[in-house]
Amino acid sequence: MGGCWHKIVKDLPHQKRFGSLPAVKIARLGVQKNRQGKGVGTALLNMTKRLFLTENRTGCRYLTVDAYVSPEAIIFYQKNHFQFLTHQEQRRAEELLNSATKPSGSENETVSLFYDLSRTLME
Repeated sequence: MGGCWHKIVKDLPHQKRFGSLPAVKIARLGVQKNRQGKGVGTALLNMTKRLFLTENRTGCRYLTVDAYVSPEAIIFYQKNHFQFLTHQEQRRAEELLNSATKPSGSENETVSLFYDLSRTLME
């Protein structure tokens, strides 16, 4: 575990550190093109955050997503306070986004990001 993942577990007592932490994966979040930029995606994320904070019987602490490597997707998740899971994921996204010649199949490349639900409790 490295990068941001280390930041997550560093505050946990040693006996409570595990190789994985309770998380919910957001899969295939999308908004119709004519509705993009109007707050629909952010509203969906906020609703999901509230769902897991209100009478959370799942014990989940994090939301995760494998976001497509596109400027729009990365910016969207970062505006909604998601962070790259590791520094390696961030570097890979930057390399793919900055590449003058995109490798074949790169339009389907994803990177992992996470959101700490305890952040919402503090806001």
